[in-house]
Amino acid sequence: MKEKIKNSTGILISAISVLLICAIAYICRLFTVTDVPYQFLSAILGAAITILITFILLRSQDKSELSRTAKSKIYEEKLRIYQEYLQTLCNAIEDRQLSDDEKIRLQFQTSYITMHTTDEHIESISKSVEEILKCVCLYPNKPYDVEKLQKELFNVVKNFQEEIYEDKTPNDKCRNEAAKIFSQAFAAFESSTERVNTDSVISIESLQESAANSDNAKVEIWDNARKEWEAKGWNITDDSFEYKEITKGDAKVKYGFYDGHYYVQAEYGSEVYFSKFLKEKEGCGRRQYGLWWWHLDKFYDLKENDATKYFPTSKELQECLADWFTYLVDACERQAKASSWEKMLKGKYGDNVYTWHWGTVCEIKDDTDNNPYIFAYKDGDYKNNDNTTRIMLAVNNNDIEKLKVLQQKASASEIEDVDGYKMALLETLPKNTTDDDIAQNIGKWSDKINNIK
Repeated sequence: MKEKIKNSTGILISAISVLLICAIAYICRLFTVTDVPYQFLSAILGAAITILITFILLRSQDKSELSRTAKSKIYEEKLRIYQEYLQTLCNAIEDRQLSDDEKIRLQFQTSYITMHTTDEHIESISKSVEEILKCVCLYPNKPYDVEKLQKELFNVVKNFQEEIYEDKTPNDKCRNEAAKIFSQAFAAFESSTERVNTDSVISIESLQESAANSDNAKVEIWDNARKEWEAKGWNITDDSFEYKEITKGDAKVKYGFYDGHYYVQAEYGSEVYFSKFLKEKEGCGRRQYGLWWWHLDKFYDLKENDATKYFPTSKELQECLADWFTYLVDACERQAKASSWEKMLKGKYGDNVYTWHWGTVCEIKDDTDNNPYIFAYKDGDYKNNDNTTRIMLAVNNNDIEKLKVLQQKASASEIEDVDGYKMALLETLPKNTTDDDIAQNIGKWSDKINNIK
């Protein structure tokens, strides 16, 4: 009741105020009696128009505010589910295996992002995820392709960015370069493997006893080996008892003391495959780009400066180090040959040519994961090298059935095991074959296999 009285009073006061204003306007002769209806109607129309415009503006503002709020919420939701998707993918593949539970979670997470993602982007993301799973989980016992994984991850993120940021266009060239940088960085810091054979470690006591029995007579095993390396064109840059180094072009072999032990190392420029194969072949050591190094078994218990005292009179120490240097010199010379063939073939075959296992590979791309390739390398090992060059046919993933088919088509010799890989001999080139002729023969066989595969 009080509210009604209050409303009625308000209306009465408003009406009295309007009449009072009109009376004042008339008395002051602001308008005549005949003008009152016209002026009153004009005021009403003005007020109505003002109310209408205000209503339209407020409604438009409300819609704009609602739109901004909705977009903000959608942006937050997209960001959340895209981040969760990447985390789910990471959790699924980090152990390099894919369980049924992980498959289900990944499928459900894919359905979540589908709610906020276009069909084209979903298709692109799905293809990249397929490649990621193959790259990491297909062969869990082998190193994965760092560059390929990074490129596919970048592609997934690229699709997410295009959904979230309408005006942002990712630079594929820069991202591909970043993927290469990742590959190089990861190759530089592989996990180390120390393999010390305790049975072969030479004790200080045995060195002391040997030195006493020989009356400290000088051993010339190292000096004789030095002469052979110098005859091959190697430069002896330093040859103290604590540090020895020989170089030739991009190749370097040296020994010294580091991290509490004596080590031997070899490098061939920044050639990653050189150090990678050394670590793979020896089953030990560390590597960084083209550099491989390892703490020597026989020297393992020697303290710093012990070599100065015992190396000149120790047949065992000199034989050990001379054998390692001879082996690594031969590896570098093989790499030098392979790199020269690679350089000659790059112009025609581009990135499909690379050096691996101290040989040159000319890979033939096809639509499967089992690409065939031509592999050429110097025959024999460092103790029995007849300087011939063998050109081999092999298939990625050691697909023996595909290799047999190509073997018959190319009339290759029997399949044999070479460094753990199945290969068929295509041709053996004599020791006097020039590098240019070897490269031409690699290219010839590559073209032939490409035409018959």
